[in-house]
Amino acid sequence: MPRLVILALDASSAVGVLGVMVSCARRPHTVSPDGLRLRYGRLFSLDVPAELIASARIDRRYDEKRLVCLADGELALAVSSQTNIVAELREPIEVPRPRRPWMTAVRSAAAVRRVRFFADDPAAVRAVGALSMSH
Repeated sequence: MPRLVILALDASSAVGVLGVMVSCARRPHTVSPDGLRLRYGRLFSLDVPAELIASARIDRRYDEKRLVCLADGELALAVSSQTNIVAELREPIEVPRPRRPWMTAVRSAAAVRRVRFFADDPAAVRAVGALSMSH
């Protein structure tokens, strides 16, 4: 009987991980003339207007602690503890702190001037950089 319980927990964990993977694949980061939309599946979404993007560059980091981390004026959206693009902002933008499902209180927003994220297409840095040139 204990083996069945463990098997059920393993199966539900696998379904949960697959759900997050599908959610991230269906809701990727996007770059448009209006700006940059950063998303982590259904868990997090942030629109950065094009006029706020000062510059973008490749900067690979492999030591991110969380999927979504707000600290020291920086937002990091990591995939497998990695980020590879940094966008510097002209002025701070308010970012809502991620809320855990079990939390009832609304958490305060944080101001960030730098956004780090992971994109598997190197053309993304050129697209984000082009936004900074157009404004």
